[in-house]
Amino acid sequence: MRCTFSCANTGAVAVMTSGKNDKGPTVKPTCRYPKRRTGPPGGPESKLERLKSELERLKLALNLGHELRVEWLPGQVRHFHGKQLSGEVLDGTIHIYERDEEKALSTLRHEFFDYAVCQVIEPYKSIANKLISAMNEEAYQKKEKLIERLSTLKLPDEDADRGPPNERKPSRGC
Repeated sequence: MRCTFSCANTGAVAVMTSGKNDKGPTVKPTCRYPKRRTGPPGGPESKLERLKSELERLKLALNLGHELRVEWLPGQVRHFHGKQLSGEVLDGTIHIYERDEEKALSTLRHEFFDYAVCQVIEPYKSIANKLISAMNEEAYQKKEKLIERLSTLKLPDEDADRGPPNERKPSRGC
């Protein structure tokens, strides 16, 4: 009898044969260490692959963010408003700075959802900014017209109202 086994963790393959000898079944490994695409289990490459896989799952679940990709930069330090960042989205890339894999996954989800919400509110933000800009321009134009009118105003000469220099009374001011 001949059976083939493969290890779920390492992918190693072994063949077990059973014959009519007294020694019982024998196991002969055919490939002790198969080639891995992602490096050793738990290594940096496999963690990045897990982040990429999670990002793809999120994209499919929400059907958005298909343009995003993820970069894992463990230990890189970035600050915003005096606080250290765990991650951020820059130019279509979610940058993850957490070293711990579970924290990195949590940060990926947080940044993806933040990106998704920002995409929804962006049109409203754009309209509000255009409205503010238009109102600022209108206020500026009104201010300039008022300044022009004020600069052409003929104001009475204060010295003429007080009489000749030797008879002047002190001004009371504001």
